[in-house]
Amino acid sequence: MPLSARAYFLVLACALCLLTFTGCRTPAALITLPAVAYTTPNQAIDLLTARRDAVQTVQAQADLILTPARGQPQSLSAQLVHDAPDRVRMRASKLNHNVMDLTVTDEAAWIAVSSRVTDEAPDAEAGLARLAEALPFLVRGPDYRRANAAGKPSGGQLTLIWNDNLSARLDAATLTPLRFTLTDPQKPHDAPVVIEPVYTLYGGTAWLRSAVATGGFGRIALTFFDVELNAKLNPRAFKPPRRATRHPR
Repeated sequence: MPLSARAYFLVLACALCLLTFTGCRTPAALITLPAVAYTTPNQAIDLLTARRDAVQTVQAQADLILTPARGQPQSLSAQLVHDAPDRVRMRASKLNHNVMDLTVTDEAAWIAVSSRVTDEAPDAEAGLARLAEALPFLVRGPDYRRANAAGKPSGGQLTLIWNDNLSARLDAATLTPLRFTLTDPQKPHDAPVVIEPVYTLYGGTAWLRSAVATGGFGRIALTFFDVELNAKLNPRAFKPPRRATRHPR
C-alpha cells in the first residue's frame, strides 16, 4: 500500500535528521526553576552558592553554532566535561574534523583552533582565549560568595556585581541567572564577554539547557543534551591536544 504524501514527508524528514545529526536532537525539557524564599541579598547568595555546589561534575553533548567575529556561521557537534571547581574542556567538530578545543584548568587555558576558523578570523584564538576564561562560570556559575547586590530587586530582577569586572542579572523570584557580563580589566575598552544562559532541572538539580556567549570571538550558541551530572570523570578528559597553545590564567 503506497504511503500518503504526509507519511512520505515524515519518513523523509526522519531520514534527513539521521543523516545530518544536528538540529534534530532533543534537549532536556524546559522546566522553570521554582521560586525561592529569601529576604536579604546574603540569603540569596547562600541559595545560589548551594545550587552551584550541587553540581560537581558534568558530562554533556551539545549542538553548537559558531559565528566568528568575521566569518560565516558553522554548525558543530560538541562535547563538554567539567570538574569542579574550574576544570572544563569543550571540543567541537564537524564531519569528524576537529574545529575547536578549549581546555581550562586552574593554571592555564589551552586553545586549539582549526585553520578553517583562523583563515576567516585571524584573531579567533585570542577571542577564544577570552571565551575559555569564561567557560568555568558558564558551566557552573561564578563564585557568588564574592558578589554584592547592587541595591534591592527592581523590575523583578536582582543585579549582582563582583570586583573583577563581572556582573550578573537574575530573575529575582527564582534566582535564575539571565545574563553574565565579563569585561577584561587589562583591556577595558574591548567588547565584554556576555553569556545568556537558560536553565532547567535534571532530576531536581538546576543546570544549563542552553547558553549563548558573545564577545570578541564572535557568537557561540550551545544547546545541551545527554546531560549527566555528578558522575565520575576520567582525569585524561582534561588533557589538551599537543597542538594546543597555552594561555596562562
